[in-house]
Amino acid sequence: MSKLFLLNSSNWKDFFNKNSCYVMFSKSDCEQCKILETGLEKVKLNREIFMTKLVLDTPGFAELKQKYHWISNIDVLPYNAILSKGRLIESWSGANVDTLQTKING
Repeated sequence: MSKLFLLNSSNWKDFFNKNSCYVMFSKSDCEQCKILETGLEKVKLNREIFMTKLVLDTPGFAELKQKYHWISNIDVLPYNAILSKGRLIESWSGANVDTLQTKING
């Protein structure tokens, strides 16, 4: 079971710099994001990875968007990313739980 930890302007750096962090980028009105989040609650992972969610229409992420320019180019939600020590390792769009499980479990 995977529950997403909500990122905010004061904690995102800690998670982005972990060895392994999954981030679901969403917006507060994104229906596909809600579907993915519900599906994630049933996912079984065979590796340790921090599971997080970043709501793009929440104020306070200017520093994040300046540091990671690619975030401003996200145009399809939900947008999924795996980061390691501040580096983008893998990314994809869509609410397919099977794709997410395959990418994370390898």
